[in-house]
Amino acid sequence: MKPYFLSFFLTAVVACGVAVSAPAVAGPIYSDVDANGRRVFSDAQTTSSSTEVKLNEATVVSGQSLGKKVDYPYGRPDSGRGSAATYRQISRQEEKKRECAEMKDTMNNTAGRIKLNTENRYHRECILGQ
Repeated sequence: MKPYFLSFFLTAVVACGVAVSAPAVAGPIYSDVDANGRRVFSDAQTTSSSTEVKLNEATVVSGQSLGKKVDYPYGRPDSGRGSAATYRQISRQEEKKRECAEMKDTMNNTAGRIKLNTENRYHRECILGQ
């Protein structure tokens, strides 16, 4: 049983690797006008009046390579280092942690209606995140 599973697993891994590494083949794109008068693009020739559209090769260029300065109002995101949170998002998270700690302290040091309201708010905001 084990050798069969191992050979199947290795075959699946190799097949996935080949499928992912295969380059995407661009097929023709056809243009046509639908019944509402709008221009429609498709990868299949739907009618005899469909015409093939020649597309230019797309190139992606960053703003910095064009000499444009990128301004981050709340600090540069650390997306290149694995964290996509900006300074503003981190500040909100820290503020939320402080509010939850204060609510927990209030729940531990009070009784009656104040404690009940604080417990409800803590459950809603800190546990459920609403």
